[in-house]
Amino acid sequence: MKDYQRVLIAIASSFLLTNCGDSKSAPAETIIPTETAPPATERNINAEKPAEEKQNRDEPKLSSFRAVCEEKEEKNPESEDPIIIKTCTYGNYRTVSTGSPDFNGRYSWEYNLYKSQKGEYVKIDNSSLFNQKQDDLLIQINQKIKAVYIEFSRDTGDPETKECIELMEPIRDFKMDELSIDFETDKMVFHVEFGLPSACHSGDGTSVSFKLQEVEPYLNK
Repeated sequence: MKDYQRVLIAIASSFLLTNCGDSKSAPAETIIPTETAPPATERNINAEKPAEEKQNRDEPKLSSFRAVCEEKEEKNPESEDPIIIKTCTYGNYRTVSTGSPDFNGRYSWEYNLYKSQKGEYVKIDNSSLFNQKQDDLLIQINQKIKAVYIEFSRDTGDPETKECIELMEPIRDFKMDELSIDFETDKMVFHVEFGLPSACHSGDGTSVSFKLQEVEPYLNK
């Protein structure tokens, strides 16, 4: 009987020791998923994106400051040289420039300005193209015209040019509707005639240009 009790006590002790050992064992490790760090190259690209996006927001796309132009030729019944018609569209506006040659092949140009209204292009004056700030733009245009005029007046190398210079009067400021306007791919060009005789064709006027991005703040929307 005593031996039987000893056996029971030994079994119970073994059971208690086993359970106590288990209770002291370290809990199972819990694995918390973590975000995998992107490769170095990807991190660099992601870091640069905010700066690139800001730059794209701050700087207008160049394509938004470009006119769509096409040019065609028509037969000229009075000359072997063709009549040239250039059409350029920028936003709601369009310019049509028609070049007609004389018997010496020198072209004279006529410029017309249009605005899209209710699905068709209606001819407008230059002043209708610009907003209330157009006087500031006109000052810049006249400054460029005067610079060309002064440079031409200093050219005394050619006898014909000298005769034309003698006919020139002090240059005045031009009004917006006295100018001729046409678009080029990325420019707006202003043309003016000085009013010299036909013999001074080569020097009777000039053209000055501005980037479309420069004139955008002055345009009527």
